[in-house]
Amino acid sequence: MELKVLKQKIIFRLSPQEIYESIMDSESHSVITGSWADITEKTGEPFSIWSGDIDGENLELIPGKKIVQSWRYKSEGWPEEHFSIVTFEFEEDERGGTILNFTHEGIPEKEFDGVKDGWRDFYWDNMGGVVKKL
Repeated sequence: MELKVLKQKIIFRLSPQEIYESIMDSESHSVITGSWADITEKTGEPFSIWSGDIDGENLELIPGKKIVQSWRYKSEGWPEEHFSIVTFEFEEDERGGTILNFTHEGIPEKEFDGVKDGWRDFYWDNMGGVVKKL
């Protein structure tokens, strides 16, 4: 199975802490994506998002600074035993907004375009983010 890496830089008007909390709070996460989410702000804890279609574990959490998660999508093109790694790194910009350096490693090649579009369509756009070309 060939794996790909997605790297994006997204600019938000919200602060790093607000973006962090939006991702790590079940209720906020559910509002952003329009689907059920069960996520906790504890390292080593499992999570389930997208009404159970995505699951994983919180590997590293630094409030307002960084989120690292293992991540698996339950789809035909994604092997059941395969977990990718998602990293969100937040930095405050000069206007009090956020620059999010986002990396999603280990995406099965067949799933890459859908995952790339999914992050933009269901996360960044809904959170008011603008994806910058790298």
